[in-house]
Amino acid sequence: MAFPTIVDSDQMRLLYKYTKYNDANDLDLVGWAKATWGVPLAMENDARAALVGEWQHGAGTGLDNLVMVTIGTGVGSAALVNGRLLKGSHYLAGNLGGHMAVNFDGGRCNCGNVGCLESEASSWALPGILKRQPGYAESPFAKGEKPDFEAVFRLAAAGESFALAVRERCLEAWATGILNLVYAYDPERVVIGGGVMHSADVILPFIQNKINHAAWLPANAVEVVAAQEPDWAGVLGMGHLALKTIQKN
Repeated sequence: MAFPTIVDSDQMRLLYKYTKYNDANDLDLVGWAKATWGVPLAMENDARAALVGEWQHGAGTGLDNLVMVTIGTGVGSAALVNGRLLKGSHYLAGNLGGHMAVNFDGGRCNCGNVGCLESEASSWALPGILKRQPGYAESPFAKGEKPDFEAVFRLAAAGESFALAVRERCLEAWATGILNLVYAYDPERVVIGGGVMHSADVILPFIQNKINHAAWLPANAVEVVAAQEPDWAGVLGMGHLALKTIQKN
């Protein structure tokens, strides 16, 4: 099982309030799995699971230092350092790239911090971002265009000025956040997944250029690539982790 929250993958417990299922932290999921199916349970954060899937079967095969970023409703992240999934003393390590601040003067995030990457450029934050952008009242979004990234990138590609400004703002936020992850974890490759990657032809070169110019590294020392298993990376990753759990038991 993979969850978009902080997971103790040793004791198989959720450590932070899981907003979709408020009672999940109180459930004995290990006991439930054993009683229901007679099998051990593997649990992990969803971004870590996706990273393992890409590492074993996708865009990260053959490498031991990777960062995974998933950009969609929120922004998730995970890191692999010297072939080991990074977890830290409280299972936070690598997971909260979406809540690294990229704008100290920004708005309040739903986590309580200010200017998080997620609150500056994610699907849940986009309607508010659009309304705060100068010129919103005359924009296509004020006139009924759906407030999602598909529309932003489609209109920007057609040259619509308001959408272009929003697109550039979000690209800068994502690039800044991912540059921070490069500084923190020094990967060989950054793998990006999530719904916005339908516009990978715009997003990947922008972020690659940011890293090439700002990281203390030779150009292209860190590759920025799209996930190869965008729909299945989490499942593949949990399959790999479940096999390890079975082997332990």
